[in-house]
Amino acid sequence: MCDGMVRSLTVADGLRAAGADIDFICRDHNGNLMSAIEARGHEVLRLPPTDEQEICQHERRRSNLPPHADWLAPLGKGTRRIAFVLWTPFTQTGLSSTGLSDHTLENTTAVASVALGARIIEKHFTLDRNGGGHDDSFSLEPADMMDLCVSSKRAWSSLGRIDYGRKPSEGGNVKFRRSLYFVKNLKAGEIITADAVRSVRPGFGLAPKRYKEVVGAVLLKDAEAFRPVTLAHIQT
Repeated sequence: MCDGMVRSLTVADGLRAAGADIDFICRDHNGNLMSAIEARGHEVLRLPPTDEQEICQHERRRSNLPPHADWLAPLGKGTRRIAFVLWTPFTQTGLSSTGLSDHTLENTTAVASVALGARIIEKHFTLDRNGGGHDDSFSLEPADMMDLCVSSKRAWSSLGRIDYGRKPSEGGNVKFRRSLYFVKNLKAGEIITADAVRSVRPGFGLAPKRYKEVVGAVLLKDAEAFRPVTLAHIQT
């Protein structure tokens, strides 16, 4: 078993022991180690094998990439914007989520990708960046991984959804909004004129959007200046 797989399984075992859910995504090619992963009790999501032509095309694409070290340049210093290339795993496996393979030296790019739709983030991980392994120098340490998880969840939560309605958390601020108030005394039966109503704070009266509904209406009960306009003034 290669060193990379040993490290991956060691990290996966540790994360599972800490309560995390672990899945491996592997391609079903000759000589794969999926059985070894499953033997350790981890779930494996299998990608279909590639045909010879696709492998050749993949190798040609690889030949156009810059040296691996260039991927690891500080954010903004690389010669290519590889970090922001989002990919969608093969849909025939049911894995249709968009993801990011990130080799930058910090979490900014990964967290920003969440706003672009990334649902899977791939990062190198190590217990000690000074451990001497091939990937250790640009891998996340445990504290970095915790920061990535927390920041990504916050970014995802901040996306929210489009909703122009009043949120429950805004209930206490309603009184600070504008609303319609009478600015002069009126008697029941009088017509409410434009100079008798103003949009002011606080927000205990009808919403300003009902201004045209109020002006011109017949007053149903006496109104006092500097008191809020209510439905009881214009509706039975």
